[in-house]
Amino acid sequence: MKIILAFAVSMLIPVAGYSMDTMSGDEIKKQFNDMTFDVHFLLKDFKFSAYGSEDGDLIVQRSKGRDPKRSWFVNDKGQRCVTHPNWKNHKKWKNGRCANVVDAGNGEIHQYNFDGKHTHTFTNFRAGNQL
Repeated sequence: MKIILAFAVSMLIPVAGYSMDTMSGDEIKKQFNDMTFDVHFLLKDFKFSAYGSEDGDLIVQRSKGRDPKRSWFVNDKGQRCVTHPNWKNHKKWKNGRCANVVDAGNGEIHQYNFDGKHTHTFTNFRAGNQL
C-alpha cells in the first residue's frame, strides 16, 4: 500500500509543480520579447542560445552556426509557441509547437510539453540581440 501511495504522489508532484505556476501570456511576452537567452534542451542534453524579437522572429545560434529562421508567439491558451521551416508540412506542428512555461525562480524559466515533461530550461536572459 505504501508503495502505491508513494508512486501516486510522485506522479502528481511534477504536474502540480508546473500547472500552478504557469506564466501568463503577458508574462511570457515580457520575458522573451527583445531578449537573448541560453537554452538547455533536456531531451537531447543540447545547449544553445537564442534571441526572440518583439515582432516574433526567433534566431537560434548553435555551435555550428545559426539555424533557419524560426518564429515565436503566444497562443490563445497563453502558451509559448515556436515555428520552424521544417515543420510546415508536419501534421502536428505546422502551426507551431506550443508549451506551458513556468518561472522556476533563480533566473530559470522551464518549459513543459503537453505530457507535463520538462523539456527546456531558459537562463541568462539579457536585453537585445546579443548573438
